[in-house]
Amino acid sequence: MSAGRERAILYDRVSTVMQSKAGYSGGADGFQLDACRARASARSYAVVGEITDVDSGAKWNIDGIMAALDRAKRREYEVLLVSDTSRFARSLAKKTVYEADLRRHGVRVEYLNLPDTDGAEGRFISNVFGALDELERERIAYRTKNGRHQKAAAGKVVGSGPPPYGYRYTTAWSEARKLDVTVGLAPDPETRPVVERVYRERTAGHSPQAIADRLTADGVPTPGRWTATLKRPRRERWSRETVRRILGNTVYRGAWRYGDEVVAVEPLVSERDWQAANRRTTGARRTRCDRSAERAAAWTLRGRLTCGSCGGALSTDDRRISGRSARLWPEGKIRRYLCARSVPCWARRDGRETCPLPGLLAKHEASGGRPSVGLEDLAWAFVSELILAPGAFEAKLAALTGETAEARAGWERRLGDLDAEIAKQERRRRRAGDEMVDLERDDERYAEYAEREAAAVAALRTLRAERGRYVAAGGPGLSEAERAAVGGHVAAVRATAERALGLGLAAADDGLKAELYRLLRLEGTVTPDPDGRRVGRDATVRVSWRLFVDSGCGVLKLHAVSTPSGVRLEALAAA
Repeated sequence: MSAGRERAILYDRVSTVMQSKAGYSGGADGFQLDACRARASARSYAVVGEITDVDSGAKWNIDGIMAALDRAKRREYEVLLVSDTSRFARSLAKKTVYEADLRRHGVRVEYLNLPDTDGAEGRFISNVFGALDELERERIAYRTKNGRHQKAAAGKVVGSGPPPYGYRYTTAWSEARKLDVTVGLAPDPETRPVVERVYRERTAGHSPQAIADRLTADGVPTPGRWTATLKRPRRERWSRETVRRILGNTVYRGAWRYGDEVVAVEPLVSERDWQAANRRTTGARRTRCDRSAERAAAWTLRGRLTCGSCGGALSTDDRRISGRSARLWPEGKIRRYLCARSVPCWARRDGRETCPLPGLLAKHEASGGRPSVGLEDLAWAFVSELILAPGAFEAKLAALTGETAEARAGWERRLGDLDAEIAKQERRRRRAGDEMVDLERDDERYAEYAEREAAAVAALRTLRAERGRYVAAGGPGLSEAERAAVGGHVAAVRATAERALGLGLAAADDGLKAELYRLLRLEGTVTPDPDGRRVGRDATVRVSWRLFVDSGCGVLKLHAVSTPSGVRLEALAAA
């Protein structure tokens, strides 16, 4: 090497292995390095290395770039020749950072598609091209993604990645692209028997782990989503999760999916066998979340009760009992609703006094002994009496409407007066504005009308604010439209109950009760009261129930109190 000649490394990149093997862009014989060699020869650079990357230009730590940085740190060269800015990076941030790292070690990057401009101007032009390269990459990704979805919508299989285990791709000649393209899936003679065996053994009752162990013992090759190499060989053992993925994939019953699109392919197992195998799989996989959901479903008032003494939410409690009475309760447990602050140690932890509300029986489930009632029994009796009894809700709503009719009429009159005053001030503002159009600004009458317009605008602002507050506060009772909407909501709740109540109110299951409580947004406040209802054996409480019903104009709160003489509606106000 002659003294004074700059040393250069040539860099090229292609995105896929197929491009590196069959394309004409990358590699030692590709046009990228050919163009870099010509530039190095024209400028008398001493070429000390060639680097080729096969990876995405958006990734940061790819082998070739890392090697170029390492050699720059060792001061092995001064120029990095790249045929195009898009070959160096497809991310402007990555391009800027790596160029700065190379400059810090005395290496400049020359792009063959950019003019020879040094300094800040050259970096600016380079960054403009880098931003365009990033935009082009995103556009290519957008077109590719939408093209694949369009292909799947047309009923063709998208050949991205390896085919599902048990299948191979089928291709057809594309005259427009002048090559064979993937259009479908066909059973693979080598791996299809393995899939059929997995479903057959699962239907026979074998667990996924047992199936995996059998396949491993028989030396069946494992599925691989990559081409096996010495650096990354294929696994030797089948795993339970691999078997589960095969069992849960809808492609084996003839439905290959690409996003939301479904393409019909030749099934490997019948629909009946697929469903039977998956019923066994999903039934066996009971997670902690599943068990928690089942436990929560047993408490129909979970999250709906509040302590009237301390304001805390009531939690659920399973208390196991022993002795002869244990056989009277399901699983030997008494279910209770409990205020956490009634437990002394928990109350001290929160810095509060111990709550006097005792633990309350959830539901009368004992088959013998002293008669008792639970909170869930009270809730169901309340809903049955008020909502499910024919005509009961309508009668109480009519009574409440009669009580508030006079106050409602006064509220509506006040609202009408506000609307009339707003319309009056709007007319004043409009007339003043119309008069000002035909007058010069130096005319005395112009100032007079401008003052009138300003006064009208100020009055409108005050009146509209007052009307907004008045409407937001809500008037007493309900309007005709709101009463009709509330009645429609209650009718929908009754329709839900009628569809499931084939054996009467007493036979309604907990799932139906929980659904009705959800539709009614049922809430309850439980307060200790010596003269209240007895819950369980020892506790006497007063329970106030609230229903939140959809009025069509928002959600209205209906406060109902269960008394010895029946349910009474106390108030109906905006929630």
